Amino acid sequence: MKKQTLALTLILGLTSGAAFAKDDYSGFRVGVGAVSGQKSAIDADAKVSKPTAKIEAGYDFNRVFSVNGSITDQRGETGSYKMKGNEAKLEGEVGYAFNVGQGWDIKPYVAAGVAHSNGTIEIAGESDRVRGTTLSTAAGVRLTTPIGIYVDGRMQKNQLSKQQKRESRFTDSSQAAVSVGFKF
Repeated sequence: MKKQTLALTLILGLTSGAAFAKDDYSGFRVGVGAVSGQKSAIDADAKVSKPTAKIEAGYDFNRVFSVNGSITDQRGETGSYKMKGNEAKLEGEVGYAFNVGQGWDIKPYVAAGVAHSNGTIEIAGESDRVRGTTLSTAAGVRLTTPIGIYVDGRMQKNQLSKQQKRESRFTDSSQAAVSVGFKF
């Protein structure tokens, strides 16, 4: 009798969990997008004007907390200034995903983490290596459709320390980013 009760409890627990999982907001996200707005500390007009590519992944623990990771291509060219490199970012996110009806969710959020840049800058034929880790902050909104496709728009900024501001080839200017992806 004890074995039958245990088996019945286990079956009910597994099936009710599977039925309840439809309303569970947790899951992975992957997407691609673009970032625009990075400025150079060498020349204020040497803005990486055209958007650069971004690949991102994230995990939503629930409707409030998430973790995000991304890799952004950092390329730009203005006159004698050329830049090539990438930025890897890892951040925690907090907000709330409001269900606005029939499976549509909208999540305003703020995020903070670290960003690591690595690359080279060429100025008038001379090449210089760029490397550094900074604090990263962002505020944005993510819209998720009933079929799992999402659109994410955000304003982000890498906060340079005083020493990094003196030594860096970048300013800590704000950047706009948009991405489209799929939530599993």
